[in-house]
Amino acid sequence: MAGGRRPGPARRTDIDAQIERAMRLPYVRIIEADEDGYSARVLEFPGCFSSGESAAEAAIELEDAMRVWMESELEAGHVIPEPIDAGSYSGKLTLRLTPSLHRELATRAAVEQRSLNGLMAELLAIGIGAPLRAPADRGAAGERGLYRVAESAED
Repeated sequence: MAGGRRPGPARRTDIDAQIERAMRLPYVRIIEADEDGYSARVLEFPGCFSSGESAAEAAIELEDAMRVWMESELEAGHVIPEPIDAGSYSGKLTLRLTPSLHRELATRAAVEQRSLNGLMAELLAIGIGAPLRAPADRGAAGERGLYRVAESAED
């Protein structure tokens, strides 16, 4: 088959099936406020993005952009990347700190009457702009993927 030609019916069916399968996977969708409304992108799909006047509109447009992106990749013979697997992380992390930072964190945890681990987890979550969730809410992103809405720094 010459390059640039549309795939035949059997190939088209295969591409459509792969897209439908991938659309059910938990890809990380990031929605951010900008000066024109909202922009949205898929972390695992380089160059796949959309925009909208509201976060909801950007999310809907992103679903269409994902389909177009995957179709283009599959027609070019590329493999669609798998979602980042949140289940592959244990939640345990070894971290090296300077003694002075360790002391500052331990002191703050003691003043706030909480565990050092809990304080550090909260500070890290705040630092990356992640929503703070109770442990029972883990995995609440659902099968369609994690949506993270980040407000602009100017708000």
